[in-house]
Amino acid sequence: MAISSLGETYVSDSWLNVIQVFDAAGSYVATLGDDQGRLLDLGSPNGIALDRQGRLFIAERLANRVQVRELVDEP
Repeated sequence: MAISSLGETYVSDSWLNVIQVFDAAGSYVATLGDDQGRLLDLGSPNGIALDRQGRLFIAERLANRVQVRELVDEP
């Protein structure tokens, strides 16, 4: 899990291979996707971290990599 400065919680789900987002109250907001609205191509995400620049680092066990995604605030 990772918590943003706005209180959003990002949860990596290695069973469903997704990153889910919850608001500060714990309500489901979204599942992260790419620019075209497709779910991210993840290989068992088992660790995530946020930095102060709004980048999300996703460690993928089965893909043997770390993806870095820029988080964009929706207007």
